[in-house]
Amino acid sequence: MKVYFNKFLFAVIFLGSAIGKIVEFDHSLIHFAGMTRISFPLLTSFLRILILIELIIPLLVWMNGFRSKIIYISIQSLLVIFLILNILFFFIGVENCGCFGVSVQSHPKVGILKIIFLLMIVNYLRKGRFFPVWLKVRKIS
Repeated sequence: MKVYFNKFLFAVIFLGSAIGKIVEFDHSLIHFAGMTRISFPLLTSFLRILILIELIIPLLVWMNGFRSKIIYISIQSLLVIFLILNILFFFIGVENCGCFGVSVQSHPKVGILKIIFLLMIVNYLRKGRFFPVWLKVRKIS
């Protein structure tokens, strides 16, 4: 039961993020252009690819994509990249990270917490535990 709930939660977060960016695509494009200083043609392609990835990932997760090590590593890598971007946005002083498009205001701190939560779900769905082994505290006797 926990596995299905975690898969559902993971899929809803990614689908919500993609749909939020699709609904307000032009506004999201202007928002990201202001934050990153990347040219519009390149940023438009990047945003379309990002939305496509955010639509494919929940489908792969729902179809037991974590059984494949390549999908698992690619999802973890993508989440780590998003985490690094949100940390950079936090230090730059951006007010809206654009995680769910422009329509939903989300501070980079919230984005960082969301991504850490998603990394925990990914680890749980793959290995059956929320935290990696290297994070376990050992008892010293």
